[in-house]
Amino acid sequence: YYAMIQQQVDSVTASFCGAFIISIVAHYQAFKHKTPMLIFVVGGIIPLVPGGLAYEAMRHVVANEYNESLQFFLKTGIITGAIVMGLVIAEVLVQMYRKMMTRLKKAKTLNWQELSHRGRALFLFIFKFSDKYHWRLFQTVIYYFYKRYLLYNN
Repeated sequence: YYAMIQQQVDSVTASFCGAFIISIVAHYQAFKHKTPMLIFVVGGIIPLVPGGLAYEAMRHVVANEYNESLQFFLKTGIITGAIVMGLVIAEVLVQMYRKMMTRLKKAKTLNWQELSHRGRALFLFIFKFSDKYHWRLFQTVIYYFYKRYLLYNN
């Protein structure tokens, strides 16, 4: 956040990126230390909360300067929304990553004898993927093809 503000990036964008990075790091630390993610997020998010803007908005309301207070309230709401969106998008990406990794682990346990003749033919046809990344991707595709094939043909 601070580095982006120093580079004169808008505070909304800086808050979003800061919250996103804090959430990703919090997920990693929560997994590493086997503690709830909230413990790490709260300490990182507190400096991003626009308390000064909210104070200015309330000060202008008390002084009956409603136009200025509305501007501060809107800026506070937009920054708060950016913080929330950073947290939510990071959560969604982490959940997608975890789901993908569990699917890859399941795909590693594919049994060659259980495949039908068509499944083996498809398996051998696409066997040209030899590097590790494409091989894992291919195993996942074959695993889901196999499960779908069994569900529709039984």
